Amino acid sequence: MNAPPGKLSSPPRTLALLAPFLFLGVGCSAFDFEIEDSTDEVVLAGNPGLYAVGQPLPPDLIPDTTFEFELGQEPAGVYLHEAVLRLTPTVPTATLVEHPFAFVSGIDLIVVSTKAGSTLAPLALATLSGNPDGQQVPLAVTGENLLPYVREGFELQSELRGRIPASDLSFRVDLVIGVDVL
Repeated sequence: MNAPPGKLSSPPRTLALLAPFLFLGVGCSAFDFEIEDSTDEVVLAGNPGLYAVGQPLPPDLIPDTTFEFELGQEPAGVYLHEAVLRLTPTVPTATLVEHPFAFVSGIDLIVVSTKAGSTLAPLALATLSGNPDGQQVPLAVTGENLLPYVREGFELQSELRGRIPASDLSFRVDLVIGVDVL
C-alpha cells in the first residue's frame, strides 16, 4: 500500500434513546444504559522511510463522525464513558508488530454542535498523550455532559498526532456512551 494517507467521509449514525428496556443485558455501570459505537475504520499506508524522517500524519486522519439522537425519553445526562484506540483485522500483519501504535504521539476527541448558529463551543471529550503501547489503547475521557450537544446534534472530531507509520495498519476508535435518564 503506497497510497498517501487520507481522510474518509463518514455517514451520520443515528442512535435512538427510546427506553432503557431496549438496552437490557448491557452490563453493570454507573449509567442507566450504554450505547456502543465506533469511528469508521482507518486503513493507513506505512512507509519506513517517512517514519524514519518523522513525516507528520494529517491531523484529521480519523474521519469525523456525526451522531443524531432521537430523544424519545428525556435523559438527565449523556457522557462519553470510554474511548479505545484499537487495531482492526483489515491489515492482519499489523497484529504482528510489537508496538503498532508507536507512530502516535497523541489524540484528541472533540465534540462540536452541528446546529447552524449554535453557541456551544467545541468540547474536549478524550485525550491520549505519548506513544501508546499495545493493540488497544484507552483514551482518558473528561466526563463532560454531552446533553446540550445531543439536543442540537453533534459531530465527533479527532486530531491524531504522530508520524507516518513504518508498516501498514488499520484501526478505529471504539466508543461507549453512557446515558442517565430522569
